[in-house]
Amino acid sequence: MRWLSTALVILATSLATVYAASGPTQCLAFDINWNLLFTNAIYVINGDSKNPTTVYIYDATAKSWSAQTTTTTPATSGGPQFDPTNFGGILDHDTNVFYAYSGSNEELFSLDMGLLKSANSTAIPWVDVQKPNFATGQSTASYQPVMALAQNHIHFLGLPGLPAGDAMIFVIHFSFLQPTPQSYGTFPATHGRAASFFQQTGVQT
Repeated sequence: MRWLSTALVILATSLATVYAASGPTQCLAFDINWNLLFTNAIYVINGDSKNPTTVYIYDATAKSWSAQTTTTTPATSGGPQFDPTNFGGILDHDTNVFYAYSGSNEELFSLDMGLLKSANSTAIPWVDVQKPNFATGQSTASYQPVMALAQNHIHFLGLPGLPAGDAMIFVIHFSFLQPTPQSYGTFPATHGRAASFFQQTGVQT
């Protein structure tokens, strides 16, 4: 995987050089199985504190950066607005769509990147998907989202009121939040820890 190491070194160097004055990158999102093999691109969200709504795109083939503008204006006047400075997000590798949970208003938003490997002149809108009803019995106002992806399902972990190891699951293609949590056993909800779970049979949901 020497080519991957080289690409990531280029990415780190470019970020340090181009955006050093803007502060550290808040969210670096890419998927090895999708972006680097199909669009061959890397997306950086909230990497520039002066332009938090801009998505920076690195074209790994052309070895070039471009800046894609986005809009956060609600489609309906007075509707929920995405806050690019307060969110947790994940990229769905089947649709190349970002899903982000905004802590400012507890809403789930989406950003469709299509097959972009370089920016175009048309701003992409952040679209309000829904206000997830996690129904955990406790307030989620201070929830710092931990999101995991599996087979078109987004898993929300660490929700207040749920045992460690339980997840609420959002089904992407049906835009549906499953009403009951899924248990993955017991493991500590500890900062800095990561885990992977695989079913022995069936679809990884």
